[in-house]
This record gives sequence, C-alpha cells and structure tokens, in this order.
Amino acid sequence: MRKDIGFGIITIVLVCIIAFFWTQTARSQDSQDRLAREAWYDSMESDYISQIRSVLTGAGYENCGINMTKITDDEGSREYSVVIYNTRFEKISNECKTGILNNLEKIGFADDKSSFSHQLSF
Repeated sequence: MRKDIGFGIITIVLVCIIAFFWTQTARSQDSQDRLAREAWYDSMESDYISQIRSVLTGAGYENCGINMTKITDDEGSREYSVVIYNTRFEKISNECKTGILNNLEKIGFADDKSSFSHQLSF
C-alpha cells in the first residue's frame, strides 16, 4: 500500500511539472509574438512620422515639432493623435491649415484598424 501512495505522489508531481513547463512555453510564445508585433508597429510609426515630415517640408514647414501619442485597446486597434508645432501656423489662413491637414490625412498606414487625428498648433 505504501508503494502505491508513493507512486501516486510522484505521478502528481510529474504532472504538475509538465503542466508548469507547458504553460511557460505558451506564455513565452505569446510574449515573443507581442514583442514582434510591437517592433512592427514601432517601425510603421517611425515611417509615418517620416512621411509627415516630407509633407510638411513640401509645404515649406521643415522645422516642425511632431508629437504622436497612441491609445491601444484590448483588441489591438490603435488611436493616434498627432500634434504638429510651428509658430508660423499662427499666421497662416484657415484654408492653408485645412490644406495641410488634408494632405496629412492622405498618408497611409499599414494597419487598417488604426485611426489618426491631426492638429496644427503654434
């Protein structure tokens, strides 16, 4: 009888060890997927800012500050808010500001679930 109890305890311990390593492997894979996804987004965000700078340079505003913030929901979609700073924006007409904002809205982003809002500030 004592042998049966010892065998049962060893079996339970081994099952727990196997379950532990199995869950750790799954967590590790999920973490690697998340890190790869974040690296992809970081690259796309840098490219997006570069495209903004190109649009602004083409409009004669090469010395602008750009602040891009994001909110990520549980499903992974992102909402970006882009604020562009230049003291010259204070002196241009609303039509010019609208034209710049319209050109910024045309910039593409690889993730269709992401949304953007742009604002010019001085």
